Amino acid sequence: MLCEGFEQMEQNPRPRPGLDVRPLRGMKGAWRLRIGSYRGIYEKEEGQLRFTRFGHRKDVYRF
Repeated sequence: MLCEGFEQMEQNPRPRPGLDVRPLRGMKGAWRLRIGSYRGIYEKEEGQLRFTRFGHRKDVYRF
């Protein structure tokens, strides 16, 4: 399930049906990818995705 989400992001990083991607509130330029109970926080830089955090939803938003 996680690999499928990353493969979809690699092919097309834009939000679309079947892939839960949303802008992250309070952090300009940051996006959130939801895969089940896990979240990935990433930024788009020069046509590439840079994941800064990935983990369970109860932990990933704690900085």
